[in-house]
Amino acid sequence: KAYINLIRQGYRVFAPKILKTVFRFNKFKKILNPLFPGYIFVGLLPDQSWTKINYTYGVKKILKFNEKLCFLPTSFLE
Repeated sequence: KAYINLIRQGYRVFAPKILKTVFRFNKFKKILNPLFPGYIFVGLLPDQSWTKINYTYGVKKILKFNEKLCFLPTSFLE
């Protein structure tokens, strides 16, 4: 829900997934699972506000360390 709502607001969103093989009902099946369950990454433009993210339906909170936002290199999202 958060992923879709953030995209609707114009944010670039990255939620990496991994292909996992599971055994269900006597068969092997490949399914896509989130690589980091419960986390999504948001790419912000320099002039884009991040305050709306906290009030987006589906977002619990923004990850911070010592009250500062956590930023990843742009190459990570690309």
